[in-house]
Amino acid sequence: MNQTLQFQAGSLDQLAKFAASGYLYAVVDSVDAPGIAEKAKELGTAGAASLFCDSAEEEFWSVSPFLFRVEQPTLQWIAETLWQQPWGVFVMSKSGMDEVRDHMRKFLVVLLPDGERWFFRFYDPRILKVYLPACNEAELQVFYGPVRAFAMKTPEEEQLWIVQRASLPSAGEQIQAAAAAVGNGHGPWRVRPEQYAALTEAAHREFVARVAAHLRQFFPER
Repeated sequence: MNQTLQFQAGSLDQLAKFAASGYLYAVVDSVDAPGIAEKAKELGTAGAASLFCDSAEEEFWSVSPFLFRVEQPTLQWIAETLWQQPWGVFVMSKSGMDEVRDHMRKFLVVLLPDGERWFFRFYDPRILKVYLPACNEAELQVFYGPVRAFAMKTPEEEQLWIVQRASLPSAGEQIQAAAAAVGNGHGPWRVRPEQYAALTEAAHREFVARVAAHLRQFFPER
C-alpha cells in the first residue's frame, strides 16, 4: 500500500456533511449508468458539467463523464439510483466547480508506455482504487491537485472508502513542479509500465470474476 495515501472507511452521513458545506462533487460515468445524462440536464449548468468540451460535449453528451455538484438531493439520488453500479467517484474539494472540472479533464487522455493514447476512465472506482496506490508521491500531488479526497465504492463491496493524501492539497506552483518532476509538465498524462501492469492485472481479475459469476448463475450444478 502506498504510504502517502490514507484509506478510511466512510459513510453517506459523512458525505452529507461535505455536501452541506458545498465541498462535495462527483465524477459520474454515463456509459455504465445511462440515466446520468438526463440527470445532468435536470441539474443544469450550475449543478452539472460534461468533462468533454467544445463540439465533443454536444456530440457525445449521452456517453460523457460529468462533474456533478453534489447537494443533498443529488447525494440521495446517487445513493438510491446508482449505488450498486460502478457509477463514478465522489470528489471533496473547496475549489469552485470550474476549477475542479478543468483539473479532472487533464486526465481523460493518457499516454501508455508504448506511446499509444488511451481514454482513461479514472472515475471508474474499480480503476481508481488500483491506480492511486500505484502512483508515487509526485504523481499523487499532481493527480489530486485541488482535491482533498476521493470517495468510492466498488460494486463488489458495500464499504465506502475515503482516499486522501497524507498532506493537504497542493498550491499551483507546487503542482507544476511535481508535474515537471514526473515528466508530465506538457502533453498527455503518462501511465508508467508498473501502473499499466497493475491496471491490466485488475482488469483480468474482474473478467475472471464476471465469468465465474455467470457460470454459477446459469450452470449452478457444474
